[in-house]
Amino acid sequence: DPSVHGLILQRPLPSNLANTLMYRYIKVNKDVDGFVPGSPFEAPVAAAVFEILKNCKSQIPNPNDQQKSFDDWIKSKSIIVVGRGETAGKPIADLLVKKGCHVTVVHSHTENPNEIIISADIVISCVGRSNVVRRDNIKKDAILLSVGIWRDSEEKLHGDYNEEDIADGASFYTPTPGGVGPANVACLMQNLVTATENAS
Repeated sequence: DPSVHGLILQRPLPSNLANTLMYRYIKVNKDVDGFVPGSPFEAPVAAAVFEILKNCKSQIPNPNDQQKSFDDWIKSKSIIVVGRGETAGKPIADLLVKKGCHVTVVHSHTENPNEIIISADIVISCVGRSNVVRRDNIKKDAILLSVGIWRDSEEKLHGDYNEEDIADGASFYTPTPGGVGPANVACLMQNLVTATENAS
């Protein structure tokens, strides 16, 4: 349908439908979510992480950091991605590696995860569980991004860390809600605009 310029596959799918099979029905030029093999688009969640980190870098008072380009700055940082899920952790880590960053992925089978997390300058948590990242397992002045979200018994959204707990320890952190989510939507819309322009 030439009047449709972008398609996304909302996951999780019913158990009788395989993700890989369903992606075959989406043409790469309409894959604004960036998950179809050969897609020309970056996954919006990964692009959103980059936009947020650019904003953090622009506000860092350290003159040595200010003098560096964003690319040089982010390549100089130790980055931990917590979680390796196909819709967040994996595409984020993949894009960081593609950009030449030093990335370590921590997951459920990682030994001594807290020792690894506390070594990071930037922690991107994509788990969707409470207190994955805490004040006692982060480096002083680390940058924290919570991509993972979960709901409490009152249906209130939370991220992978308690914001009050980490506020004094982190130099920057994203809130939940209102952090990565809106940037993710904006990057998805940017991909859709590009797909529409390319179809003209």
